[in-house]
Amino acid sequence: MDLEFKKISEADYSQLIEFDTRYMILESPLTQDSAPPPLKIEEIVTAKNRRDDLFWIWSNEELVGYYWLEYREDCLFLSAIVVASSFRNKKIGHTIMKLMDDICDKRGIKKSALAVSPDNHPALFLYMKHGYEKKRLRENYFGPSYPGKNRFWFEKLH
Repeated sequence: MDLEFKKISEADYSQLIEFDTRYMILESPLTQDSAPPPLKIEEIVTAKNRRDDLFWIWSNEELVGYYWLEYREDCLFLSAIVVASSFRNKKIGHTIMKLMDDICDKRGIKKSALAVSPDNHPALFLYMKHGYEKKRLRENYFGPSYPGKNRFWFEKLH
C-alpha cells in the first residue's frame, strides 16, 4: 500500500477531531473503559505551537488515518496513530514505526517513547516487534478526570 503524508492544517482541526472521535473512540478496538478521552481543540493548538508533527495519512486519494509525533526534550514521543477501521492490519503502523526510526536517525534523537493501553494487543505486538520495551504502567494516564485509563509506557533506544 502506497502511503502519502500531508501536514494537518488549522483548517483541518474540526475534521481531525471528528476522525479521532470516530476511529479512536466510537469504532475503536478498545473498550470504552480503556479508550482515550476525546481529542480537544486546545490539545491540537498546543501541539501546533510546540511544532509537533501532525500528519494525515492518505492512500490512493483516500484518507486512512493520522499520526502525531511530539519532539520532547529527551525523546521523540508517539502521541497517536489513528487508522480508519477498514485500513487496520495493513502495515500502516509498521510504516509509522519505521518513520520514527528514520526521524531519530536523521535528527540524532537517542530515544523514542509511547504510551499504549494494556488492552490494545495488536499495538503492543507492533511496538515490541519494532524494539520497544515496556518500562512501567502509568495509572490514570489521562489524569484524575479519567480514572482507570491506564497505559503502558514503552521506550526504544536509537
